[in-house]
Amino acid sequence: MAAKVANDWLKPIPIENVEETGKELGRGSYGVVIEVIVNGQRCAGKKLHNLISEGQVARKFTEEALLHNMQHHPNIVDFLGVYYAPHSTLPTLVMEYLPMTLASCLESNNLKIQMKYAILLDVAKGLIYLHQKNPCVIHRDLTANNVLLTHNLLQAKISDLGMSRKWADTMLTKAPGNIAVMPPEALEDNPVYDHKLDVFSYGCLILHVLTGQFPQPTNQFKPKPSRKSADDYIKVPECNRRSYYIEKLPQVSDLTSLVKQCLSDDPTKRPEIKIASSIIEEFISHVVVDGVEEGFALVDVISDLEIRELGIGVGVEETAKALLTAELTSLLTASWMTATIVEGVKIGAEDDDEEEDGAEEEAEELAEDVAIDKQLENQTFLL
Repeated sequence: MAAKVANDWLKPIPIENVEETGKELGRGSYGVVIEVIVNGQRCAGKKLHNLISEGQVARKFTEEALLHNMQHHPNIVDFLGVYYAPHSTLPTLVMEYLPMTLASCLESNNLKIQMKYAILLDVAKGLIYLHQKNPCVIHRDLTANNVLLTHNLLQAKISDLGMSRKWADTMLTKAPGNIAVMPPEALEDNPVYDHKLDVFSYGCLILHVLTGQFPQPTNQFKPKPSRKSADDYIKVPECNRRSYYIEKLPQVSDLTSLVKQCLSDDPTKRPEIKIASSIIEEFISHVVVDGVEEGFALVDVISDLEIRELGIGVGVEETAKALLTAELTSLLTASWMTATIVEGVKIGAEDDDEEEDGAEEEAEELAEDVAIDKQLENQTFLL
């Protein structure tokens, strides 16, 4: 029955010319992600295990396809459509292929600090889009494993909308994803929550990205100092449960206050994700305008945050060349132009200084020559 419903519901979003390569990209409890080729383009195909073709799992799988098909944003993984493999009654969801998870990049520690802020901004923009949908879409499982990066690290995209749900007039009442990034209201016996759940998870993501460590929380309860029974416990505030990671935030970061707000036990005290995005964007702008702070090299920031939006490569050397072109010069502020040397790349300022110094010396020499000539003229006249 579930397979028939899937066939009926997904008829409007078929995709053809799909070839399975046989390469497995990932595997989970309910399904597998495989590599597929669609019209010559490498893509990812998500399918259920062969033994799961009926029941709630199959229905949820179909719902994911329908929900994902309605989301179109630069910071959400593109959903391309569905196809049916031979001898299969359930669809395979076809999405754009992105080679890296944010979690793997953090584990290998190969992300520059300025790129980490850019990724956080991208994720916030993706959440803004989901939360502003009508009805609001809650991701419910936002972790570094569900943030994918393009091959050149120029863009981050939210993936895996399998846990996502629409939230209209009534709040959701079913426990969502990874409990380590869940707010207290989602951990109740009968959980009731809204889109502020994602804001809490986003606060955990900030900690993970900026410290490089997954913010595993401590126990939710601790014994009272003067307890009289074995059941005498008090609840530990969520910020305190992650205080170790909050204290490890880089000093250059101005996001400690934001993280604490996102991790508030009271969902009404958590900021909207749009506010969090504005704070991060303002911080990035502050770094770009004010130059070098705690290892933030200006051209690095421009290359990784600004130039990437113009479609230019991340390399510092290429960026330096690009900044000298006439097209980009008009986009640069005066403060940008004062930053001249990053990683051994010099942007012409030294040559300008030398020319100015040479011009001043020539002017001084010319003035001296004129003065001498005048003195000679006066001396000749007196004779």
